[in-house]
Amino acid sequence: QAATDEKSAVEKAPAVAEEELTAQQWFERGVSATDPDEQLRFNSEAIRLKHDYAEAFNNRGVVRTDKGNLDAALADLDEAIRLKPGLAPALYNRGRARYSKGDSYGALADFDEAIRLKPDFAEAFCGRGIARKAKGDWDGALADYDEAIRLKPDFAEAFCGRGIARKAKGD
Repeated sequence: QAATDEKSAVEKAPAVAEEELTAQQWFERGVSATDPDEQLRFNSEAIRLKHDYAEAFNNRGVVRTDKGNLDAALADLDEAIRLKPGLAPALYNRGRARYSKGDSYGALADFDEAIRLKPDFAEAFCGRGIARKAKGDWDGALADYDEAIRLKPDFAEAFCGRGIARKAKGD
């Protein structure tokens, strides 16, 4: 009888509405999510609710780059930069995507602009070092790796890149 009474009470209770989140809340969920598909979904929801959310376009572009969907990543990162031209992380991330697509010159231009906007952006120096190294500009790569390490003394990727560049120069 108790189970029947509970079932009857549940059937009579009003339906629970799905939680309505703001664009900011979806964005924050995307930042804290660890699963790339969830990150994509959360950032897409943030963008759906706020069409000019440059940071959500940037974050979705990063996930798409990491998943290898470079054309979609570049579209998202282009939109982030269009919406907020001074968003240095979006320029850095577009540089990463361009480099991954084989566009070293475009990547260098993006890394240069990210560094101009944020002169203490260690990751942008490292990214530019990688792009310079790929073009055979060993001295430029070394200078960028040195600066990345100066700005972020525990930056393992910059140390690794600098070691490869030094080896290529015979040091």
